[in-house]
Amino acid sequence: PVFPDSEQLHFRHRDLMESLSMDSPLGISELTFTNLYCWEDKHTRISHFGESLILSAHPFGKSPYLFPPLGNIDIPQFLEEWKTSNQQNPMTMRLVPESMLTHFSGMNIVEDRSNWDYVYLQEQLSTLQGRNFSKKRNLIHQFESRWPESQLVKIDNIHMLDLADFLIRWCSMRNCAEDETKQREYKAIIRCFENWEKLNCLGAGILIGGRMEAFTVGEPLSKDTFVIHFEKANPDFIGLYQVINQQ
Repeated sequence: PVFPDSEQLHFRHRDLMESLSMDSPLGISELTFTNLYCWEDKHTRISHFGESLILSAHPFGKSPYLFPPLGNIDIPQFLEEWKTSNQQNPMTMRLVPESMLTHFSGMNIVEDRSNWDYVYLQEQLSTLQGRNFSKKRNLIHQFESRWPESQLVKIDNIHMLDLADFLIRWCSMRNCAEDETKQREYKAIIRCFENWEKLNCLGAGILIGGRMEAFTVGEPLSKDTFVIHFEKANPDFIGLYQVINQQ
Protein backbone atom coordinates (compact mmCIF):
# COMPACT_ATOMS: atom_id res chain seq x y z
CA PRO A 1 0.00 0.00 0.00
CA VAL A 2 0.98 3.62 -0.59
CA PHE A 3 1.47 5.91 2.40
CA PRO A 4 -0.52 6.77 4.48
CA ASP A 5 -2.18 3.36 3.96
CA SER A 6 -0.19 0.50 5.42
CA GLU A 7 -0.10 -3.22 6.16
CA GLN A 8 1.39 -5.41 8.89
CA LEU A 9 5.12 -6.13 8.58
CA HIS A 10 5.68 -9.59 7.10
CA PHE A 11 8.58 -11.77 5.98
CA ARG A 12 7.82 -10.88 2.37
CA HIS A 13 9.13 -7.38 3.20
CA ARG A 14 12.46 -8.59 4.56
CA ASP A 15 14.56 -8.65 1.39
CA LEU A 16 13.50 -5.18 0.26
CA MET A 17 14.08 -3.70 3.71
CA GLU A 18 17.53 -5.21 3.95
CA SER A 19 18.44 -4.11 0.42
CA LEU A 20 17.44 -0.50 1.14
CA SER A 21 19.23 -0.59 4.49
CA MET A 22 22.50 -1.62 2.85
CA ASP A 23 22.56 1.60 0.82
CA SER A 24 20.98 3.84 3.44
CA PRO A 25 22.98 6.59 5.19
CA LEU A 26 20.59 6.50 8.19
CA GLY A 27 22.49 3.91 10.23
CA ILE A 28 19.65 3.40 12.74
CA SER A 29 20.01 0.11 14.62
CA GLU A 30 16.29 -0.16 15.36
CA LEU A 31 15.33 0.24 11.70
CA THR A 32 16.03 -3.35 10.67
CA PHE A 33 13.63 -6.10 9.72
CA THR A 34 14.89 -8.40 12.48
CA ASN A 35 14.44 -5.82 15.21
CA LEU A 36 10.97 -4.73 14.14
CA TYR A 37 9.78 -8.28 13.51
CA CYS A 38 11.08 -9.74 16.77
CA TRP A 39 9.75 -6.94 18.94
CA GLU A 40 6.27 -7.80 17.76
CA ASP A 41 4.56 -5.76 20.49
CA LYS A 42 5.45 -2.68 18.43
CA HIS A 43 2.93 -3.90 15.85
CA THR A 44 4.98 -2.45 13.02
CA ARG A 45 3.23 -1.52 9.80
CA ILE A 46 4.78 -0.74 6.42
CA SER A 47 3.90 1.26 3.32
CA HIS A 48 5.54 2.64 0.18
CA PHE A 49 6.27 6.22 -0.79
CA GLY A 50 7.97 6.44 -4.15
CA GLU A 51 11.10 4.27 -3.99
CA SER A 52 11.20 4.28 -0.20
CA LEU A 53 9.56 2.39 2.63
CA ILE A 54 7.69 4.08 5.46
CA LEU A 55 7.46 2.08 8.68
CA SER A 56 5.38 2.90 11.71
CA ALA A 57 4.92 1.39 15.18
CA HIS A 58 1.51 0.99 16.79
CA PRO A 59 2.11 -0.32 20.34
CA PHE A 60 -0.97 -1.07 22.42
CA GLY A 61 -1.86 1.67 24.85
CA LYS A 62 0.70 4.10 23.40
CA SER A 63 0.73 6.69 20.64
CA PRO A 64 1.77 5.42 17.20
CA TYR A 65 4.89 6.86 15.60
CA LEU A 66 6.78 6.86 12.32
CA PHE A 67 10.35 5.83 11.63
CA PRO A 68 12.49 7.91 9.23
CA PRO A 69 11.92 6.92 5.58
CA LEU A 70 14.11 4.06 4.39
CA GLY A 71 15.44 4.50 0.85
CA ASN A 72 15.67 7.30 -1.70
CA ILE A 73 12.93 9.82 -1.10
CA ASP A 74 11.86 13.38 -1.80
CA ILE A 75 11.74 14.42 1.85
CA PRO A 76 9.89 17.76 1.37
CA GLN A 77 7.22 15.96 -0.66
CA PHE A 78 6.91 13.26 1.98
CA LEU A 79 6.65 15.82 4.79
CA GLU A 80 3.76 17.49 3.03
CA GLU A 81 1.98 14.14 2.72
CA TRP A 82 2.75 13.40 6.37
CA LYS A 83 1.29 16.74 7.50
CA THR A 84 -1.88 16.00 5.54
CA SER A 85 -2.27 12.52 7.02
CA ASN A 86 -1.51 13.88 10.51
CA GLN A 87 -4.71 15.90 10.41
CA GLN A 88 -6.67 12.66 10.69
CA ASN A 89 -4.13 10.29 12.31
CA PRO A 90 -1.53 12.27 14.30
CA MET A 91 1.86 10.58 14.56
CA THR A 92 5.26 11.79 15.67
CA MET A 93 8.49 10.64 13.99
CA ARG A 94 11.16 9.05 16.15
CA LEU A 95 14.82 8.14 15.69
CA VAL A 96 15.40 10.97 13.23
CA PRO A 97 19.17 11.20 12.56
CA GLU A 98 20.93 14.53 12.89
CA SER A 99 21.64 14.53 9.15
CA MET A 100 17.90 14.87 8.42
CA LEU A 101 17.06 17.65 10.89
CA THR A 102 17.45 20.46 8.35
CA HIS A 103 14.27 19.19 6.67
CA PHE A 104 12.26 19.62 9.88
CA SER A 105 12.65 23.35 10.44
CA GLY A 106 9.59 24.86 12.08
CA MET A 107 8.67 21.57 13.75
CA ASN A 108 9.03 20.65 17.41
CA ILE A 109 12.32 18.73 17.70
CA VAL A 110 13.09 16.94 20.97
CA GLU A 111 16.40 15.21 21.78
CA ASP A 112 15.87 11.52 22.65
CA ARG A 113 19.06 10.42 24.40
CA SER A 114 17.52 7.15 25.60
CA ASN A 115 17.48 5.96 21.98
CA TRP A 116 20.96 7.05 20.95
CA ASP A 117 23.02 4.32 19.29
CA TYR A 118 26.46 3.38 20.58
CA VAL A 119 28.94 3.04 17.73
CA TYR A 120 32.25 1.20 18.12
CA LEU A 121 35.06 0.56 15.67
CA GLN A 122 35.57 -3.13 14.93
CA GLU A 123 39.34 -2.78 15.31
CA GLN A 124 38.99 -1.29 18.80
CA LEU A 125 36.76 -4.12 19.99
CA SER A 126 38.98 -6.84 18.54
CA THR A 127 42.31 -5.51 19.85
CA LEU A 128 41.23 -3.59 22.99
CA GLN A 129 44.41 -1.57 22.79
CA GLY A 130 44.95 1.53 24.91
CA ARG A 131 44.35 2.68 28.47
CA ASN A 132 40.60 3.05 27.99
CA PHE A 133 40.22 -0.71 27.54
CA SER A 134 42.54 -1.84 30.34
CA LYS A 135 39.68 -2.86 32.67
CA LYS A 136 38.02 -4.88 29.91
CA ARG A 137 41.32 -6.60 29.04
CA ASN A 138 41.87 -7.54 32.69
CA LEU A 139 38.38 -9.04 32.97
CA ILE A 140 38.93 -11.09 29.81
CA HIS A 141 42.27 -12.37 31.14
CA GLN A 142 40.58 -13.36 34.40
CA PHE A 143 37.94 -15.31 32.53
CA GLU A 144 40.39 -17.06 30.21
CA SER A 145 42.66 -18.10 33.07
CA ARG A 146 39.79 -19.37 35.25
CA TRP A 147 37.75 -21.12 32.54
CA PRO A 148 40.23 -22.24 29.86
CA GLU A 149 37.82 -25.00 28.79
CA SER A 150 35.27 -22.47 27.51
CA GLN A 151 34.32 -22.94 23.88
CA LEU A 152 33.22 -20.34 21.30
CA VAL A 153 30.62 -21.68 18.86
CA LYS A 154 28.79 -20.27 15.86
CA ILE A 155 25.06 -20.26 16.58
CA ASP A 156 23.10 -22.71 14.48
CA ASN A 157 19.80 -24.56 14.75
CA ILE A 158 21.41 -27.24 16.92
CA HIS A 159 21.95 -24.63 19.66
CA MET A 160 18.38 -23.34 19.92
CA LEU A 161 17.37 -25.48 22.90
CA ASP A 162 20.59 -24.63 24.73
CA LEU A 163 20.03 -20.93 24.07
CA ALA A 164 16.43 -21.10 25.28
CA ASP A 165 17.58 -22.89 28.44
CA PHE A 166 20.21 -20.24 29.10
CA LEU A 167 17.71 -17.45 28.49
CA ILE A 168 15.34 -18.93 31.09
CA ARG A 169 18.20 -19.09 33.60
CA TRP A 170 19.30 -15.54 32.73
CA CYS A 171 15.76 -14.25 33.24
CA SER A 172 15.60 -15.96 36.62
CA MET A 173 18.85 -14.27 37.66
CA ARG A 174 17.63 -10.89 36.39
CA ASN A 175 14.10 -11.13 37.82
CA CYS A 176 12.40 -10.78 34.45
CA ALA A 177 9.03 -11.61 35.99
CA GLU A 178 9.12 -8.28 37.85
CA ASP A 179 10.36 -6.17 34.94
CA GLU A 180 8.10 -5.47 31.96
CA THR A 181 10.99 -4.35 29.74
CA LYS A 182 12.92 -7.57 30.39
CA GLN A 183 9.79 -9.60 29.70
CA ARG A 184 9.39 -7.87 26.35
CA GLU A 185 13.04 -8.48 25.53
CA TYR A 186 12.76 -12.15 26.48
CA LYS A 187 9.81 -12.56 24.07
CA ALA A 188 11.74 -10.76 21.31
CA ILE A 189 14.79 -13.02 21.72
CA ILE A 190 12.67 -16.17 21.72
CA ARG A 191 10.92 -14.95 18.55
CA CYS A 192 14.35 -14.45 16.98
CA PHE A 193 15.44 -17.99 17.86
CA GLU A 194 12.14 -19.49 16.69
CA ASN A 195 12.60 -17.83 13.28
CA TRP A 196 16.37 -18.26 13.03
CA GLU A 197 16.30 -19.85 9.57
CA LYS A 198 14.16 -17.03 8.16
CA LEU A 199 16.22 -14.18 9.59
CA ASN A 200 19.60 -13.13 8.20
CA CYS A 201 21.22 -13.09 11.62
CA LEU A 202 24.65 -14.21 12.72
CA GLY A 203 25.47 -15.24 16.24
CA ALA A 204 28.04 -16.71 18.58
CA GLY A 205 27.73 -18.48 21.90
CA ILE A 206 30.11 -19.52 24.66
CA LEU A 207 29.89 -22.98 26.21
CA ILE A 208 31.36 -23.64 29.64
CA GLY A 209 31.35 -27.25 30.70
CA GLY A 210 29.23 -27.98 27.64
CA ARG A 211 26.53 -25.54 28.77
CA MET A 212 25.54 -22.32 27.00
CA GLU A 213 26.41 -19.36 29.22
CA ALA A 214 26.52 -16.40 26.82
CA PHE A 215 25.47 -15.39 23.33
CA THR A 216 25.50 -12.48 20.93
CA VAL A 217 23.21 -12.02 17.90
CA GLY A 218 23.37 -9.40 15.16
CA GLU A 219 23.33 -8.70 11.44
CA PRO A 220 24.76 -6.26 8.88
CA LEU A 221 23.03 -2.89 9.12
CA SER A 222 24.78 -1.34 6.12
CA LYS A 223 27.88 -1.89 4.02
CA ASP A 224 30.16 -0.74 6.84
CA THR A 225 28.13 -1.32 10.00
CA PHE A 226 27.09 -4.42 11.96
CA VAL A 227 24.32 -4.10 14.55
CA ILE A 228 24.07 -6.22 17.70
CA HIS A 229 20.46 -7.05 18.48
CA PHE A 230 20.86 -9.17 21.61
CA GLU A 231 23.82 -9.93 23.86
CA LYS A 232 23.60 -11.80 27.17
CA ALA A 233 26.04 -13.47 29.56
CA ASN A 234 25.80 -15.33 32.85
CA PRO A 235 26.95 -12.80 35.50
CA ASP A 236 28.32 -15.62 37.67
CA PHE A 237 31.30 -15.88 35.30
CA ILE A 238 33.51 -12.83 35.79
CA GLY A 239 34.67 -11.44 32.45
CA LEU A 240 32.26 -13.52 30.35
CA TYR A 241 30.28 -10.54 29.12
CA GLN A 242 33.48 -8.80 28.03
CA VAL A 243 34.53 -11.95 26.16
CA ILE A 244 31.27 -12.34 24.23
CA ASN A 245 31.20 -8.60 23.53
CA GLN A 246 34.59 -8.86 21.85
CA GLN A 247 33.52 -11.61 19.42
